Amino acid sequence: AAEAIAILDDVDRLTVPIIHGTRSQVLLETGQAREARASAELASRGFDSSPFFIYVVGFAATLDTMLRLIEADREISAEASTLVAEARAVVRKLRRFARLLPFARPKYWLFKGWLESLEGHRSKAMRSFRKGLTQAQSSGFRWDEGLLRLEMARISEPGSAERDAAVAEAI
Repeated sequence: AAEAIAILDDVDRLTVPIIHGTRSQVLLETGQAREARASAELASRGFDSSPFFIYVVGFAATLDTMLRLIEADREISAEASTLVAEARAVVRKLRRFARLLPFARPKYWLFKGWLESLEGHRSKAMRSFRKGLTQAQSSGFRWDEGLLRLEMARISEPGSAERDAAVAEAI
């Protein structure tokens, strides 16, 4: 792992957000939350205004890590609140990216809605998920469609028809 990290200094700066974003997911999955957060923050700082098409992978990996870390910190500690602000900034960057590249729009609405739900704005989150669902369906992005439906199910009332329908449609 140390050898792989050492080459980060030598890679093209356009790939750094992708490498750190993906690395943050691996670190989180292996129980290294602090290291995952640090890597996600490095990825976040690596995104700039140039709409490089493969950044969608970096955005998705970075936001997935950040939002899962926020979700794990249910009390939203001071440390998590700074991560919320960082996640908001990455979502804004993803929005600019998605305006130029339509294939990123379902992911934008997915992560925007997920963040809204974590901040306690269920109705806003559902609106975002529905917008993303429309984008995913019109583009034929079935994976994004499934992810959006699963997030809709997660914030729906347990046992509700809305939740059951979202799960069934996601499957």
